[in-house]
Amino acid sequence: MAFTPQPGRDARPAIDGYVYQVIATVLAWLNLAENQHLDLEAGEDIDLVEREAAAEASEVGRTVQQVHKRSRTITLRSPKTVQAIANFCAHRKTNPGTAIRFLFLTTAKPGREKGWRVPGIVTWEDIRQARVSPGEEGSAIERIRVLLGASKKPRGVSDKAWNSFLEVVTVSQTDSLKAVICAFEWAIESGDSEALETEASRRLSEILPGKSPAVITRVFTHLFAYVFRLLCRRGKRELTAIL
Repeated sequence: MAFTPQPGRDARPAIDGYVYQVIATVLAWLNLAENQHLDLEAGEDIDLVEREAAAEASEVGRTVQQVHKRSRTITLRSPKTVQAIANFCAHRKTNPGTAIRFLFLTTAKPGREKGWRVPGIVTWEDIRQARVSPGEEGSAIERIRVLLGASKKPRGVSDKAWNSFLEVVTVSQTDSLKAVICAFEWAIESGDSEALETEASRRLSEILPGKSPAVITRVFTHLFAYVFRLLCRRGKRELTAIL
C-alpha cells in the first residue's frame, strides 16, 4: 500500500530558497576582483566588500545584498521589501563612515500599487537611474514617501531598524529618501537557480579555459558544497577572489 504523507510537511520551498542563495553566492564569488571579498550573513545574505588597493587596506565600500526567490509579484508595500528598506536605513545610520549600497536580488516581478499607473519599484529605479526629469523627481519621491510612511512594521524588523526607517519616510523632505533610493537597487526578475548556475558555469569556463563541461560541472558542485558548509559555520564567513 502506498504511503500517504501528511500535508504541509514538504520543505521544498524553503530548501529551494537556500539553494538559490548558495548559487547566487557562488556566482558573486567567481566575479570578485582582487580588492574585493564577500562577507556572508553579515549585513545581509551576501556583502560585497571593497578595500583600498594596498595590503591590509581599510574598507571603502560595502554592497549588502539580499537574495529573494519568489514566484509572485512584490511591491514597495510588501513586508519583505519594507523590511529590506528598513534594514538598509539601519545599516546606513549604524555605519556612517562606510559607503553602503543595497542590492535586492529577486526572481519576482514588480507589482503595481493600488492607484499607481506604474509599479512603485519601477518608479524607484527610474529615480535611481536618473530616468525621471528634474521637474517630476520631487513629486515621484514624495509619492514613494507617502506610500512607505503608511506601511506597518513587518515581522522580523527590530525597533532600531524601524525607527531609522521612520526617520527617512516621515520627514516631508526628499533629500534623505532620495539618498536611500539612489543607493538601493532593485534587481527584479533576476534569473532562477538554473539561470544563475548557467552563468556561474560560463564564468568558470573563462577561469578554467579548455576544461570540458564535465569538469566545469564538477568544479561548480565542489564550490556549491563549500559555500553551503561555510554558511553552517559560526563566526566570520569570508570568501576572497579565486584568482
